[in-house]
Amino acid sequence: MQKENKLPLSGTEFCICYHLRRTSRSITQLYDTALQPSGIRSTQFALLVAIAKKETINISEMGELLGIDQTTLSRSLRNLAGVGHITLVPGVDRRERLASLTTKGRQVLRKALPYWRRIQREVVSKLANPDWRNIQKNLKTVKDVSQQIFEAFPPGSSEESRQSKQKPDRSPALENEAVFIERC
Repeated sequence: MQKENKLPLSGTEFCICYHLRRTSRSITQLYDTALQPSGIRSTQFALLVAIAKKETINISEMGELLGIDQTTLSRSLRNLAGVGHITLVPGVDRRERLASLTTKGRQVLRKALPYWRRIQREVVSKLANPDWRNIQKNLKTVKDVSQQIFEAFPPGSSEESRQSKQKPDRSPALENEAVFIERC
């Protein structure tokens, strides 16, 4: 007996979003566990590193650099400021805010770096350097493509308007992917 409400789900097992999110959760859990002795999580580590590299950084610039929305970034920075790892001060423009590391923030980052280096070295060694370079390049391509699509079709635009604006891409990779999905 065939189900009447069967959905056309072929190809969904290749969902880029699903696989990237699953990978992200797994790698985040690994890095969080590795950084645990330092008292910070991988997300906090990334923020502290970004601030340390610039010494003082504009919050908007930081959001763009890390690909984090302003609401999430503001909440995370308030938490870091609350535990004394960073200071947040107004910039020249009243709307601008700047973040910088405190002495305590530098200390916690100094403590976290060996744990980060150890897990980073372990993960990269399992991937092999040439492969890791390709993974980095491909992840950047996925990020860039998703940003381009997002900018071309902002939230709330209808599927019909999206389809009418899309130009067919006849790249071999996409044609192979389409054939691959159709076979599933």
